[in-house]
Amino acid sequence: MFIKYILPAAALCLALLGCTKKQPDYPYTDLLQFSVQDAAGQPLKGVVENNEIILYWPPHQMVPDSITANITVAERASISPASGAKVPFDAQTVFTVTAQDGSQQSYRLKPVINQPTPHIRQTSPNEVLTYGDLLTISGNYFIPDSAQTRVYLVDENNNETPLVFWSPYPNVVTVGEGILWCRVPEPVKDTLPSLPYGEYRVKVVSGIRTVYHNTTLRIGFLNPKVSAILPSASVQRGDEVTFKGGKFIGITSVKGQNAESGEEYEFELLGYSMNELKLKVPATVAPGTYYQFTIASDAYGKEVTNFWLYDERLTVAE
Repeated sequence: MFIKYILPAAALCLALLGCTKKQPDYPYTDLLQFSVQDAAGQPLKGVVENNEIILYWPPHQMVPDSITANITVAERASISPASGAKVPFDAQTVFTVTAQDGSQQSYRLKPVINQPTPHIRQTSPNEVLTYGDLLTISGNYFIPDSAQTRVYLVDENNNETPLVFWSPYPNVVTVGEGILWCRVPEPVKDTLPSLPYGEYRVKVVSGIRTVYHNTTLRIGFLNPKVSAILPSASVQRGDEVTFKGGKFIGITSVKGQNAESGEEYEFELLGYSMNELKLKVPATVAPGTYYQFTIASDAYGKEVTNFWLYDERLTVAE
């Protein structure tokens, strides 16, 4: 009895199994969702359109070099690079979705940076400045982050000198959305300045944007400052005298103007450093008072500049 019924049933099952068709592999290559985190850690969703992944990056945020995306694709499909992999954040990055049946579809990343172009309204000073001066740049849409915003002075040969953000005032934000505070570099030790005398354009790089001011600035003469005269402000011809102060660089000759006659006399240059100038009073120098001096300096391409003695004046005795 058992065999009479079981064997036909088994045969029927085998027949039915033999008639079952194999399901086809899925052909779907859709990229369903694409999201990353922005610089503030907030989710940022990409728009998939025309085989592109359009990702709008928020304004005033640092634009990353790479991103890590969370990606959802069609059922039974895979994607390369994989979800969670770090990839360059640029238009050269392509994701490929492979369906179960081997079909493929590529999706190119399309970053859209929502950063407005900065505008330089004015600089202060707006014509002439010199070494160590404060330079302020007023405008709009600067990214308030020194890692993303930089300032340069550009000479006529397109050589660029970066400026350091700085302010003499406490609690001042030196990199703001509407103002930048910078300092013109001073020469290091006894070297000539990195910014020779001449005209410069102000260049601001902020995020992916670069702008130039529409007027030029001139690096003017570097007037040395004298704070003390050693060993004494009263000297005789043949004596040595040292001016203490700052900004003595590249000096090749020194002349002093006699206050009584208005005549200029050359003093013998013994040496100089950034903070002092050593001279000898030759026998040819007329007696009298000297408070205005003219120096020739390699810092100005052999041109001359002046410095004055304000606190005490050099007196040359008979």
